[in-house]
Amino acid sequence: MSVILTSVARLRAGLATIAEITSGATRAQIKVVARPQAATRPYKVHIPPRVRRHVYDFLAQNAQFPQLSHDAESITMTYAQAEEVIRISCEAVEAGAVG
Repeated sequence: MSVILTSVARLRAGLATIAEITSGATRAQIKVVARPQAATRPYKVHIPPRVRRHVYDFLAQNAQFPQLSHDAESITMTYAQAEEVIRISCEAVEAGAVG
């Protein structure tokens, strides 16, 4: 498996892609914050209520993500989980471009 460089912007874009794919919502105001001191920093993610259920259900299909409560206003993702979100969103875009 190749290494994916993870950043706040890439994670936000990946989550926005997943929100668009799962709910049709474009321009969702997803907020991502990270601690800049750590190379494998955790990310705090806030997904708007109107797309949250769709995104959380989609992520829960992946073994790296536990079942997420639809009521959780924010979640904390590990660096590995952030990499997985980016990978999943890239694959979804590629599949859409091919299909």
